[in-house]
Amino acid sequence: MTESEEQLNKLLAEMREETQSVRGDEFGLFDYNDLDRETQEAKWQIIAYIMDMGRIQREDVALILKNNPWFNDWYCRTVLSEQPVAETYQ
Repeated sequence: MTESEEQLNKLLAEMREETQSVRGDEFGLFDYNDLDRETQEAKWQIIAYIMDMGRIQREDVALILKNNPWFNDWYCRTVLSEQPVAETYQ
């Protein structure tokens, strides 16, 4: 296993532990603003991947994007955009 795969598995395990008590109706916890930029984006990439796989219902995806403006901005700039933009200023 490569170092990046080990790091990804560590992040997934950490996220799994963080969400053990999540009921599903409390969206607004995925900003990860207290983390360094690289770790924050790695976790956002995992969430975006799960959303794109259809593992989260559309209504819940809408709530996640509505209640997490920084994640929403990043998602629009990097995942939905045909030409990803590094950063926007609000």
